[in-house]
Amino acid sequence: MQEFPSESECAEKGIPARLHCCGRESVQIIDSDDWLYMRHPPLSNGVYGFEIPEHRIEDQSVNSRKLSLPDGVPEDVLFDTKHGKHHFDYQVARFRASEINSLEIPNPNTVIVECKENEMDMYRFTVTHEPAPCMYPHCCIFLTKNKNTVKKVNSPYMKSAIRAKFAKLAEQNRLS
Repeated sequence: MQEFPSESECAEKGIPARLHCCGRESVQIIDSDDWLYMRHPPLSNGVYGFEIPEHRIEDQSVNSRKLSLPDGVPEDVLFDTKHGKHHFDYQVARFRASEINSLEIPNPNTVIVECKENEMDMYRFTVTHEPAPCMYPHCCIFLTKNKNTVKKVNSPYMKSAIRAKFAKLAEQNRLS
């Protein structure tokens, strides 16, 4: 169990008290029907094309809707808890946790070798609750390749494929 500072111990100003950890512990599993919110710079044409601006593939920050309740809103993700330079001019993309947790992106360019048993490399994602002292609903989307955590995706093809998949999900959820 990890202890977090209370609101009064938090050095950041301007973040609503309801978002502070205040002794709440992290949760082990994010509900599959939870909404996840990702901030990004405004879209130039109002739709998600091939990527979400500033999307971080390996460890993307998001906020959980359920962990923001009862008073949280999607725009809570616009607060910058590290530097206090809030992003109120940004937009918010949303995803279901189940969409992210079930996302599998194969690499058809995998070099087939005997030890791989003729299987393609598979990229998957995991949503983990990673509360910050001033942002209890903060989560991270982590990337794995063949069940191993990935620190960096080197293939430009896979970077594009992953970004395109997230943009497609964001666009579908924007329209719903």
